[in-house]
Amino acid sequence: MLPVAAFHRASSRFSSTPLWRRAAVGLCLLGVAMSGPLAAQDPAQVNTFIGSKDDGNTYPGASAPFGLIQVSPIGAHYAGWRYDDPSIRGFGHSFLSGAGCWEQGGQVSILPVTGSIGPGGDFDTKDAKAFDQKRYAARYTHDGEVGQAGYYKVRLTDYGGIDAKASALTRAATERYTFAPGPDTGHVLVNVAQANDRHVVIGSQVQIVGDRVVEGKLTTQSFCGGHEYTTWFRLEFDRPFTAHGVWGEEGGVPGARHSMGGELKPNGAWLSFPLGVQSR
Repeated sequence: MLPVAAFHRASSRFSSTPLWRRAAVGLCLLGVAMSGPLAAQDPAQVNTFIGSKDDGNTYPGASAPFGLIQVSPIGAHYAGWRYDDPSIRGFGHSFLSGAGCWEQGGQVSILPVTGSIGPGGDFDTKDAKAFDQKRYAARYTHDGEVGQAGYYKVRLTDYGGIDAKASALTRAATERYTFAPGPDTGHVLVNVAQANDRHVVIGSQVQIVGDRVVEGKLTTQSFCGGHEYTTWFRLEFDRPFTAHGVWGEEGGVPGARHSMGGELKPNGAWLSFPLGVQSR
């Protein structure tokens, strides 16, 4: 697996573990707190897609009852995702189910991609718009998609085909991204400046630490127009990334480790992994 991440939302935590390639990369959300054993139940009987078709404003991703982390796709709908959305902009890590207001989470948007990152590349570091999640969003298929209690699975059909899986407990979550054969390098985009479509990020920071960790924070408007709040996060990878960089208003900076962004300003980081190396 590649990354592990943890986030603390004014009183919450999220962590994720690394990715894989046909090679796989995976994410693990930290801060795990286990509760006592539950009565025997079949989580496969839970259908997380209920309410996601029209205006139910629900999300299909992985979560646990009263959990601090929810891993779910971000689409064009203000609630984060609607069943008919044609593409996934990223996998966010904070959602509300069935709420009526616009500001509904999606913080710490992560998407696995392939392609070149650099001047004139598929992700052109001279163009800040190249790192807008609306532009790099991946199409996906409902074929094989699974939404159960604490578990979500979907296949991205862009970037050569990437299988995404996520599971969640009360205070932790794991994610695995499996790349199709072909590309030599896979990337993980960590977008801290964008969330759900109408959830405004008013300030963000990201820091790459060593060759396995990304940390940062972002401040957003609160649900239904309440007070601002800050989400702190930490991503840890189970294997080292071999290249990295950050992006901001002026575009991307390969090799840089720190970036800050103001309200509605682009900000994030990318981590690159050799896909020929099998996960351990």
